[in-house]
Amino acid sequence: MSTLPTDLRAAARLAADATVGVSRIAEGVHQSVWSTLGAGRSDGRARGLTGFVYRQVRRTARLASRTADRALGWIPADDASESERRAAFVAALNGVMGDHLAATDNPL
Repeated sequence: MSTLPTDLRAAARLAADATVGVSRIAEGVHQSVWSTLGAGRSDGRARGLTGFVYRQVRRTARLASRTADRALGWIPADDASESERRAAFVAALNGVMGDHLAATDNPL
């Protein structure tokens, strides 16, 4: 049974995963466009300042996730019973992306 601090930590981790994933997609599209012009890299990674920006977006998202995890980690867990609304949300979330949550060891 999760608690509010645990849910917040898990949501922060999920948000960071989503930010990293979207930045990788954007970088891939960026490189695909450059490839049509004959200037892109075959590995889908941007170079130069653009590559630096994509890497920093991913790095910042991961740092924010770790910071939230540590900041919320000291809040004591509440063993209150889970609401039906929360249970339904977590069930739906697991139905959509349960494999990712399990692979990343996300408490949700």
